[in-house]
Amino acid sequence: MMKIEVTSIQILRLVLGFMISVTVAYITASITQSLFVLDGLKGVGADISTSVYLQTIWHDIYGLSWGGYTSYGRNILLAFAVAMPVASLVCHFMKMPKSLIFPLAGSVAMATLLFVVKVNYFYNMDFYAGTRSYFGYLSQLFAGALGGLTFTLITRKSS
Repeated sequence: MMKIEVTSIQILRLVLGFMISVTVAYITASITQSLFVLDGLKGVGADISTSVYLQTIWHDIYGLSWGGYTSYGRNILLAFAVAMPVASLVCHFMKMPKSLIFPLAGSVAMATLLFVVKVNYFYNMDFYAGTRSYFGYLSQLFAGALGGLTFTLITRKSS
């Protein structure tokens, strides 16, 4: 039987890596979501100043975080709570590089989250308005990949 020893530093690195990766994914997703919404408004003729851009981004980072049943922050946390352990198992059993698998897992987590919220909560409409365009949706997958890459970098073994 194989004995696995886990140190408190490894546990701390995993917990911090997870929380920081969720935060990176959430902030990136919130910012890009805001930018795509504002871009859509500009596309129909709205005059949007730099201060409105900054206020909207700040409001969305705060407002999408933890409130309500469609909280983006909480949903990303839950999606990553499933994706990162599964990615770890894939890396372990299939001997695939973490730098590929964890960003992919972050993207899949975001795609799954957006699908579940769309189908189960909002009458088959995209709840997060910034994801309604092709590039807006891809920006959310990028946010997940960036979160997964962050997890990879923080949790890697030091030499």
